[in-house]
Amino acid sequence: MTTVTFAFFLASCTDSYDIDIRKIAEVPAENHTGTAGAFIGSIGDTVIIAGGSDFPGPKPWEGGEKVYYDDIYILYRNGGNYECNVAEGKLPVPLGNGCAVSDGKTVFCIGGNNSARRSDAVYALRINNTKIIADSIACIPPGFVPCSASVHKGEIYVHGTDTDGNALYRFSYASGTWTELACCPDRKIQEGAPLIFLMKGNKPMLFLIGGRGTDKDGLYLSGSIWGYDIQENSWERRTEISTGGEASTLMYSSAVSYGSRYIMVAGGDDGKEFSRRLELDRKIRMSGNSRETERMKAELADANIYHAGFCDKIFSYDVLQDCWSEIGESGIPLPVVTSAICIGNSIIIPSGEIHPGVRSRDIIEIQLHR
Repeated sequence: MTTVTFAFFLASCTDSYDIDIRKIAEVPAENHTGTAGAFIGSIGDTVIIAGGSDFPGPKPWEGGEKVYYDDIYILYRNGGNYECNVAEGKLPVPLGNGCAVSDGKTVFCIGGNNSARRSDAVYALRINNTKIIADSIACIPPGFVPCSASVHKGEIYVHGTDTDGNALYRFSYASGTWTELACCPDRKIQEGAPLIFLMKGNKPMLFLIGGRGTDKDGLYLSGSIWGYDIQENSWERRTEISTGGEASTLMYSSAVSYGSRYIMVAGGDDGKEFSRRLELDRKIRMSGNSRETERMKAELADANIYHAGFCDKIFSYDVLQDCWSEIGESGIPLPVVTSAICIGNSIIIPSGEIHPGVRSRDIIEIQLHR
């Protein structure tokens, strides 16, 4: 176990916590090395990890093929330890890169894609004895591509994009109806942006954190936090993300609401190495010089192979004071392209990507102690 002690500074007081970070289990994936972009949610104290993708053979820079899965895993406590097993039951199709939320009894899997097509389905995963039952309960609105979701009072709020830009929908799973809401007034945020529900005083709010998108000017990364007021159906820009006291972009972080006023954010990708690799790839495609092309290909391969790992920092966002704080480092690699689940005072992060194209089977638990 890695233990980190840090001081958590607020405007009028200083609270001190210990952070305990440890590996608690592994995804028992026999035919691949882990899963990224899985649908992750909880039913009671059981964590569900469904689908996702891997490069089980050659890596992307070697021409490898991304493979999608329909396997479902369940993580649960067995005495004082955790166990993760392959569930009886599968997703209806291999699928990843959608979004998932849970109301405590059901995990809802929304959208996503595989190597053949984009999914327009909403699947409801429920536990029946030892089996996971996956039912198709709705279709997402035409042209809408979900990015992230959160749940409040029996309704799911889904941020994503359509042909016009950002889009936000409310889905009532009791009636199966979708309602279009005010969209985030930013450039398109298409992926890698968690959507977290938390009360801001007496106001129910959603917070959209970072991410990335593409428009007519190309790919861009976001360092924005946007707050959506559910009652007012309106958005406001919040304080920009910062690391080390400097403005920063962040995508594919694992975020959860924690207590009555904080969002805890673990890891993510600040995009610096990603941008460098992307620029190398662009130059390779544009180059007509074979010797220079081979040199850049070797440089790009090295950038992937020797990638140092993604952000290992843990952050806190105070929704009342609109304050973004760096509160510790993990001491172990933190994955991206996964989701966090909060159970009690434990933040659980299953599997994910630890280097470009490289998955991890590890399931990590972060605990905060006063």
